[in-house]
Amino acid sequence: VRRLSESGPDRATHLWGKVADDPQYQALARFIWSQHLEPSPDDPPPEKVAKTRDEQIERATAAVATLRARGVKVLFVRMPSIGPFYAMEEKVLPRARTWDVLLQRTHAPGIHFMDYPQLQNYQQPEWSHLSAPEARRFTTALVPIVEQVFSKPTPQSR
Repeated sequence: VRRLSESGPDRATHLWGKVADDPQYQALARFIWSQHLEPSPDDPPPEKVAKTRDEQIERATAAVATLRARGVKVLFVRMPSIGPFYAMEEKVLPRARTWDVLLQRTHAPGIHFMDYPQLQNYQQPEWSHLSAPEARRFTTALVPIVEQVFSKPTPQSR
């Protein structure tokens, strides 16, 4: 995909306004994404995808253990995606084999956008990123959920 974002001080990065506001550029971005959403002969075989998925979950499990040993609270957030991009994600890396396994193995809480109506139905010009105004609106909806999750006792704090 061509330019999608712009970065500012402290690496604060936002979706480039042209992607959100220019229908032709938005269509171009979607067209480019769509070329990578269908199966290709160059795709790794399913067993390699599964192996990589499992290795990444194990890396995350080890990282969470290291963080917890240092007193860090961990929370995973599954950001929204929509349309053909979300369909591809669910086909290639379904929630039951990725997100659910990650939370089970790390014993970490998670906030998945599909579990919260207030985290759904945001403008995502190219199906996988929020526009800057939508990111602010999403964050406003996310913060109370994060606060609620962190206010619950965890198995480690009992």
